[in-house]
Amino acid sequence: MQVIRLPRRIWVSALAVLSVLTIGATLTYANWPGSITNGTNTLQSATISSAFKYTGYFGTVTCNIAAGASTPTARCPIGSIYDSAALLTTGLPKTYSGPSITPGGTATAAQRSTTGTFSVASSCPAQALSNSLDTADPLLARADFGQIIFNTTDPWATTNAVSTQGFSYGSGAALQTSPNAVAGGYSIGLWFKSTNKGGYMSFDPTSYNATTSSTSSPAIWTDSSGHLGFSLATTTGTVTAKSAAVMSTTAWHFVVLSVPITLGLTATPTMYIDGSATTVTLPIPGTALLPSGTSGYWHLNWANAPGQATVSAGGLTSGAWYRAAPTSATEVDAMRTAANFGAYQTYVTGRTAMQSFWPLNDDGTYTYSGSIPGVPNPCGTVQVDAWGTTNAGNTCDFLAGITPTPVTFDKVLGKSFTCAVTAPTVAQTLSITLRRSASWVAPAQQLRLYVPVTYTTTSAPGTGWSQTFTLNSAGHVLIP
Repeated sequence: MQVIRLPRRIWVSALAVLSVLTIGATLTYANWPGSITNGTNTLQSATISSAFKYTGYFGTVTCNIAAGASTPTARCPIGSIYDSAALLTTGLPKTYSGPSITPGGTATAAQRSTTGTFSVASSCPAQALSNSLDTADPLLARADFGQIIFNTTDPWATTNAVSTQGFSYGSGAALQTSPNAVAGGYSIGLWFKSTNKGGYMSFDPTSYNATTSSTSSPAIWTDSSGHLGFSLATTTGTVTAKSAAVMSTTAWHFVVLSVPITLGLTATPTMYIDGSATTVTLPIPGTALLPSGTSGYWHLNWANAPGQATVSAGGLTSGAWYRAAPTSATEVDAMRTAANFGAYQTYVTGRTAMQSFWPLNDDGTYTYSGSIPGVPNPCGTVQVDAWGTTNAGNTCDFLAGITPTPVTFDKVLGKSFTCAVTAPTVAQTLSITLRRSASWVAPAQQLRLYVPVTYTTTSAPGTGWSQTFTLNSAGHVLIP
């Protein structure tokens, strides 16, 4: 097992620091679950089938729903209604055109309703990465010129990992006490695989979001040459240590940073890297002072290594955790050699003093409805200039009659909009024009606000036939 150690005498004292992050987000792949509800003992229950052809950001997909069953369903991979490839960066409007919805199937014109209803979810919670030990502190999903991909391949060839592409990352939802203030010490760990140079896990004093992480303590990262290292902020500067070996960019690595603190004063940090028994010679002289008594937020896949000018994050991560106690080499090996993700999770969460476990096996629909630091009204940070559908020259305006103007997205939550239904083979296209509202605040930047939209059509009166599609998976988000 490869072990990195700092000098034994590192004193703990109080130091308050502040940093602020300002980057943004894009969309992931989405799904449209569709279902038909057929009335009892009606002709339609046996004979009507339906198909919607959806054209969006990720191409054209036909979703078929068969006749005969009482509640047939289909799950169709498509893009988001908000086909965003750019950020709302300046407050200027951005129009997202699509999707196009084209009816099909065997339902006749007489069996189709002349109207359909678009219904908006009643809330816009933040998309998050769950914390199985502390539900009050999930990691809020954020992104910038990249995307977050859920349920990707983990170290055990199952799908319990998250991929943060480009400048995308997770930030803690709740203010926490600095681990450097924990009597007896602490430890953090996670699995990672990345071609990027930058941060994997860090604690950032008094910052929910920041442009640099020079004050992150502790932080685990790779430098510009690919060496894995860690840093601890001190009263005299940042103390760092890193591996002699360059990390493979094609293999999964398991890293644990354990920081014992003796009598509240002395720390002996140790970083374990995979299973190598190589000892690394440290280029760190003398002793240093660790700050204590501060508070801050956990970050995943975001931090800049000391000496790097900008944050460069992203990659695959799985099974991250924070423990208010040191972790031994024996425990590290048990985690690293777990037979599968379930065994890893069970062993990690069963350790004493384990405070947080972010499994990173979310599908993108897990959300956080609690207060977000610095963002009193998340949906109010997005202004809707226009929203509606067009088909065969006819327009349906969702915003007609909604006051006051300009309309912010919190004013359309829970509303339904009824529009004319197109004939078979005629496309119905949705478009929405968004911008940052006058009440936009910097801490909202990069949040992914989850807002499912449901589209329902019914048959002619008395036939008991209806069809429902819902855009409700990972990509269906607003991005302030």
